[in-house]
Amino acid sequence: MDKLDCIKTFYHVVEHQNFSKAARALNISRDLVAKRISYLETHLNATLVLRTTRKMNLTETGEKFYQHCKIILSEYEIAQLEIVHDHFYPEGSLKINAPASFSRHKLNLIVSEFILSYPDIEIELALSDEVKDIYDHHYDLTLRIGTTLNDNFENIILQQFNLNFYATPEYYSKYGIPQKQDELINHHLLMYFHNKPENKIYLSHHGEPVTLHCFPKFKCNDGDFLVDLALQHQGIVYLPEFLVTRYIESKQLIKCLEDYKSQIRYFYVACPKNQKLSRRARLFVDFLSKKLN
Repeated sequence: MDKLDCIKTFYHVVEHQNFSKAARALNISRDLVAKRISYLETHLNATLVLRTTRKMNLTETGEKFYQHCKIILSEYEIAQLEIVHDHFYPEGSLKINAPASFSRHKLNLIVSEFILSYPDIEIELALSDEVKDIYDHHYDLTLRIGTTLNDNFENIILQQFNLNFYATPEYYSKYGIPQKQDELINHHLLMYFHNKPENKIYLSHHGEPVTLHCFPKFKCNDGDFLVDLALQHQGIVYLPEFLVTRYIESKQLIKCLEDYKSQIRYFYVACPKNQKLSRRARLFVDFLSKKLN
């Protein structure tokens, strides 16, 4: 039996000093009122109400319990009103962790629009390509990029993308344009790394898996820094297109090895498992998903 319903019923019994009047106020049967009061007394192992054919009196325990019931129901009503208010007028803080380069290129305008749409939500955005623990840092949401999803969290995929090889026309004029992945060994490769440097790139060529063993000239954990080096004709950079879109459009960077496809990268939200997202967090995720897709 629902305890809150029983508490509400007991409160109305005391207020109306009568089981039948309480039943009419709650739009339930008198028998159900009696059952709920009996359940409370059994659960509390105490007599709350003394009933005779002519009147009803509270025991000393019943009077104490009644005072607590008033507080409980009042707090419940306040909580309901606050939740309804939050639903229609979301406010409060939202703490988010997101990858740095991706955020600078893809999230800045979206976050700006979100702030304009929901001015009472305060955002704390921590940019880092290092994976931060969502629990240790008390993040509401963690935005991540990876070839696999994290099974320890609820994952919401927002976008998928591939990595490609790019260099300047000047670099190609000096060193040539590689036609096969094996030819990259003769080129200056600029590589991004996360956590620890990798000397392998996993690709597919016409649907067949290919592993490229490479020895990069330069490794860095910042995509924008790698783009700057590529623009200075320092080598072929291996990055997602969103980091170089404007340079492709201006023909400052040109893609090579277009027949080779990288592993799919997922941009996704990682949220705590078995925990309902707050209204603020859900609004942000839905807003991101709509804008990115």
